[in-house]
Amino acid sequence: MVSVWDAGPGHEPIPIKSIRRLTPATDEPRNSQLSQDMAMRVGRAWSVVLTLGAFSSLICRGAASADIEALATDRTAIERIYYNHRLGNDPTFEQLLTRTAVETLVRADLKKEAILKQVYGIEPTLEAIQVELRRIDAETCAPEMLAEIKRALNKDSARFARSVARPVVVERELRRRFENDDRLHAAQHQQA
Repeated sequence: MVSVWDAGPGHEPIPIKSIRRLTPATDEPRNSQLSQDMAMRVGRAWSVVLTLGAFSSLICRGAASADIEALATDRTAIERIYYNHRLGNDPTFEQLLTRTAVETLVRADLKKEAILKQVYGIEPTLEAIQVELRRIDAETCAPEMLAEIKRALNKDSARFARSVARPVVVERELRRRFENDDRLHAAQHQQA
């Protein structure tokens, strides 16, 4: 079984082989029906995730290019600060993280948000984002770097929330929902 991952506008579709084909070949006979069943279940779960990802790319294409441009500009500023605080800056920032790579990261964040909305019917709320902003301010281990990031975004709390806190809230909620999705993990729960 081969599926195609739609990488978005300007990118060629990427063929994805099923998880079952990717299991390593061994010299041992496959006597364990349990391991085969588990591999098939994992393969099905990942195919659902990949299918949802491809579906969400259609949604992300509808995002205004101005929004993506603004998000990419903010993400570039943030990543540059992280880069400047790294030890050993051998390749330049531009070599390490091109504009295309930054836009890919932004589109990936938008796809995650689209999946969260389409599959689980959840959008990040203003309250959840504000809670995350308070957590970031209270628990940061690098207050100087956090202040530098905020300065790079012109101390605009809305830009900081959109570029930093919102993707964290979406990622956390998507992981939590996926890990506890009985539709995807029913067979493993029953077996356990």
